[in-house]
Amino acid sequence: MTSALGYLGWCLSALAWAGLLALHYPRPNLAGDQAMGYGLGLMAACLTLLAGLVLVAVVMIRRDGKSFPMSLVPLAGAAAVAVGAFFFGVLRTEPAPGILGPLRWLAASHALIWLPGLTLAALAVFLVPSWRHQAPVWLWQWPLLATAGLSAVGLLTALTGWAAGAPARMESHVREHRMEDAARIGQHLTDIRNWEPSSGVLPLLALTGRYHEPAVREAAVARIHSLPDWESQLRALLDHAAWYPEVYTYLDGNTVTNPEDMVKPLESSIRRMAGDIRSQIRDANNLQSWSFDHMGIERLLWVVDGQFSPYKSAFVPALRDVGQAFRTPPPERFRGVRFDTARSLEKWLSRQSPPIPPQ
Repeated sequence: MTSALGYLGWCLSALAWAGLLALHYPRPNLAGDQAMGYGLGLMAACLTLLAGLVLVAVVMIRRDGKSFPMSLVPLAGAAAVAVGAFFFGVLRTEPAPGILGPLRWLAASHALIWLPGLTLAALAVFLVPSWRHQAPVWLWQWPLLATAGLSAVGLLTALTGWAAGAPARMESHVREHRMEDAARIGQHLTDIRNWEPSSGVLPLLALTGRYHEPAVREAAVARIHSLPDWESQLRALLDHAAWYPEVYTYLDGNTVTNPEDMVKPLESSIRRMAGDIRSQIRDANNLQSWSFDHMGIERLLWVVDGQFSPYKSAFVPALRDVGQAFRTPPPERFRGVRFDTARSLEKWLSRQSPPIPPQ
């Protein structure tokens, strides 16, 4: 029974080793989705290697009659070789800064192949009785100690280096994000400065949302307000078949001088949205949970609850129509799709009187 368990573990380990060979010869292609496939394959091979080596370690413990804590040595060695193979596989394809040169050399020298391979060769000598009795003990013990020790030292060194370099990496990430934010804000401000009044308010509306940086939003709003007819342009865009969601971005967080003049165009845009949703669901060739996020329904609800709350009764029927539009029967293959924006709208409508019944 013990021999069968040992042979099973060795065969599992050999299968995993063959998988590692297949992953790395020829050199793996890590472009696009193939990187994910490589990572999953490497993890599966190393987990299989771990399972096989643990089985062989159990056999070694039983044969030698090891007791605790010495019985942990073979198990720790098995874990070190398997986890070390995974680490060297990752380091070979994605060298990490802060890792010592010898570890990078081991990874580049295919340590994830020859370390498990040397381990398998030593274990074969141990498992076959005739080989074990004829060969000197050092022929299989020394390679096992060397591979396990080298893997363990490599792992501990890498983990120590990673932990020691964590603050520097965090600082570098923060600095990079700040530089990216500054560059993006600078580009937005440049675009605002270069804006021509003849192009109208539309190019600036996307920069006026409440979640934009204050400097960008204030600059965009100031340029919009520099036009004497900016409110009439907003009303005209609400009547446009494609651009009405852009106006929701402005209205969410920015006031208008005459909100009562905006009520009718805003209500009409909501009715148009309901029609757009019905037609897009009916004629869809692709529906996802996020398909209608671009319509800005959540922004619209904030607008209605905000500066247009005195006129809410004018919008609730139109918003109920939007809720009904989401119930339009889709093509058969999209029957189970639920839209995120529809859930938000349902919750909002449920707080109105009378509430809309749930889907």
